[in-house]
Amino acid sequence: MDKQLFYTNRLKAAWMNETFNAKLRGSRGEKLYWDGGDFRVERACGVFGGTHFYVDKISLPLFQPKVGDLVLTGDNDYMVITYDSKMFEARHGIKEIIRRNNKAFFWPEVENG
Repeated sequence: MDKQLFYTNRLKAAWMNETFNAKLRGSRGEKLYWDGGDFRVERACGVFGGTHFYVDKISLPLFQPKVGDLVLTGDNDYMVITYDSKMFEARHGIKEIIRRNNKAFFWPEVENG
């Protein structure tokens, strides 16, 4: 089963799209972004309705930890990744990314699909 990442908070979805270029889809699979431009969640809500904004598969790599990220570890500690992220994750576990490039990073909700 694939895990689907999504946002129910439209402000978080808009931030992730505009700040980190996360591509999102509506609950019926409709594309909520333009290939060559910006996406506005406020407008998309009115056009498409629905309450879930799913992360498109092409944006999944965005949610992989990177050196410099502030993360919440498996021990509920906040740490900055200072070395290879795969080694860091193996040693500490990573629950979610909190900040990237000194900007808030909103971790999506997860559903099994």
